[in-house]
Amino acid sequence: MISLLLRILIIFVLWWAALWFALPADWLQGGPLSLALLHLLPPLSLIGAWKLFKRIRVWFAARMERRAAEKEAAEHKSQQDAAQSTQQKTLAYRQAYLECRGVWAAVLKTPDWHDGKPERVSFIKQDAKTLRGIGRANASISSLQQVFATAWAQCETGAWLPLILAANEPGHLDWIEQAWHQAMKSSGLERRPEQPNCRSLPGSGPLADRLVTLFENDPDLPAALLLGMDSPLGNTPEARAGSTPRTNAPGHAVLAVLVSRPGLSVPLGAEPVPRGSIDPMTPYWERNAHNVEEDSPWTRIPLPLRRALLSKAPPFAALHITATVELAPEMKRAVQVQCIRDTIGDAFINAASAEETAPPEPGWLVHDSGDTARFSTLSAALHACGYELDPIAAASNIRDPFGDVGVAREALMLAVSLIRAAQLKKPVLLAGSEKGGVALGVSKAVESKSALQAAQPRAKPRFLRLATGDRCPETGWWLCIRTTIQAVTL
Repeated sequence: MISLLLRILIIFVLWWAALWFALPADWLQGGPLSLALLHLLPPLSLIGAWKLFKRIRVWFAARMERRAAEKEAAEHKSQQDAAQSTQQKTLAYRQAYLECRGVWAAVLKTPDWHDGKPERVSFIKQDAKTLRGIGRANASISSLQQVFATAWAQCETGAWLPLILAANEPGHLDWIEQAWHQAMKSSGLERRPEQPNCRSLPGSGPLADRLVTLFENDPDLPAALLLGMDSPLGNTPEARAGSTPRTNAPGHAVLAVLVSRPGLSVPLGAEPVPRGSIDPMTPYWERNAHNVEEDSPWTRIPLPLRRALLSKAPPFAALHITATVELAPEMKRAVQVQCIRDTIGDAFINAASAEETAPPEPGWLVHDSGDTARFSTLSAALHACGYELDPIAAASNIRDPFGDVGVAREALMLAVSLIRAAQLKKPVLLAGSEKGGVALGVSKAVESKSALQAAQPRAKPRFLRLATGDRCPETGWWLCIRTTIQAVTL
């Protein structure tokens, strides 16, 4: 306050000095009022202008600060929205899944836990003496014919679906084509495709991830038969007399897993016209009038077989994206246990549904651990998660009943986890070795639904809701009755 008064005094003194000593003396000739105004008005105007300038400067500074804050808030909001969108997309990809509708496997021994359920699951027992020493190709082709015949007998649509080979091994595609043609000749199918559509599963990494990615990259692919096949037993010479069987003995496994994308449906209505039966020069608006189907893997299947796939082969289990962790040999055991524990949590996040409020407890474990130390670490991680799962009594070591099945191991483990999930109606934890680490996935049971459906049924009109006794609280009975009368008259 004192400094302000000193500044005002200095301004008055300077002005008066200029007025009396610097300006012309003619300005001082006047009345008392003009002299008072001449002495007081200019300093007061200067002080007022200075105050106004300071207020304007503060206002501009506050405005710029406010704009900077709004800009920073907008940038922060956009970054937050972008991060949230990326997180949602990542979570949506992580929670992508496929549905399993059937498993058919030719193996040397039927698992003890297999009780014939669920439907469309068959283990075809093979004779080890017949397969031993005949070669991988002959053993695989022979069993694959039986798998095709059994699968087509239970689901005729499987003959029209693409064949996806799980492991890209030289010569396996030729074996599949040969077995497919031989099985097709002996089958009694009324509708038969001319050639099989077989290819190898692209990419690298866990089998479930590559399979989900295949469906994500091909939106027109409705379903497929995943094939896993190998026969180390076929290249094994005759066993010596009196030799005892080993846990990791040469095995044999040929299997087909029928997988489909979730929400698969066939629209009801008029019979679609095949694309090839319409003149190519027909305009597109006339094609729509003829109800012409677009060419896709789904429309290449005859319509009755499409409906049969949905009505007679409903899904019973779902496979989800896996979570992978690398375990370096120099890691301490406690660190490895913590890493596997966190990865188990990630695997259950990938398999989480909107109805779940907490991760459910797994009911079974499927693994291929032949290493005692690795299995001990996995058991410790399960215990650290608080699960009461017994990793020995409530688990399936894929090497125990089936032996060494070569490149068919991943497909067989996935099939076993899907079957056990459908049987137990509980999540099944799948633990597989993956390039110096562990890949953990979750298979879950799927409730059976009425598969043959078109689009979602439309809501009943307002006037039809009266017949069921439903009231219209927002409009009252009178408006409902008036709406009914209007609908009938129209």
